[in-house]
Amino acid sequence: MCLENTKFIGNHQESTCLETGFWSNPLPQCLAPCIIPQVEHSTGIYVVPADSNKLNLTNVTLEMIRPGLQVSHGSYLEILCEKNHELDEQIDDENVIQAPVCLNATWSYTPKCKPASCRSTPPSPKNGRVRIASIEHGSEGYIHCLDGFRLKGSNVTYCAKGQWSSIDSVCAEVYCGFPGTIEHGRILLVGLTGMYDYKNYIRRISNNRQIAYECEVGFRMNDGAPSGATCLEGQWKPEGLPSCIRGM
Repeated sequence: MCLENTKFIGNHQESTCLETGFWSNPLPQCLAPCIIPQVEHSTGIYVVPADSNKLNLTNVTLEMIRPGLQVSHGSYLEILCEKNHELDEQIDDENVIQAPVCLNATWSYTPKCKPASCRSTPPSPKNGRVRIASIEHGSEGYIHCLDGFRLKGSNVTYCAKGQWSSIDSVCAEVYCGFPGTIEHGRILLVGLTGMYDYKNYIRRISNNRQIAYECEVGFRMNDGAPSGATCLEGQWKPEGLPSCIRGM
């Protein structure tokens, strides 16, 4: 006979010692109950009986129970957490979520309500992207702007109890300014349908636009000089203008 509050596991209440020296029936087990733990940030702890089908709880009435009370071996817990919190779930080798189970006076793991993770990715600013490595509470996301745009504001957003911090940063387009003039030469702005004289009143040239250099008749560009440049992140590359020197 098992003690009070323990669970009897076996098919027989008695066993007889045979002439062979063996017992007629295997000895049963008396498995001890577990004490309901105190779970911080929980709104309710419910006990699911050991003989319930874990896959189908439709017709099972869950009993809410207070911390400190006892439940029998094999029972498991369903725990509700406060707003902005979630159960720190345990996953088995087959990626199945495991509920805390009473195993002979010991819980399979100690349940805990943790700050909620951010289920969705943070919104990206226009002309930018946010890169994250994790959606857990306390994780950071880093803001990166597309080519031709420069970040104004903080480059970090934080996951705090299920919500990403607001992103007030903007990705502002960067432009290349007028590169200067070439004595005895000119600078041409490359367009979709041809090339045009690049005048100093044209102040905003966007990323990846190109310019070309040309010398007057009777002049040539100095040896090794680039034939043009490309606007990259607000700078003309390669840097520096060529010189037009006399000669053919």
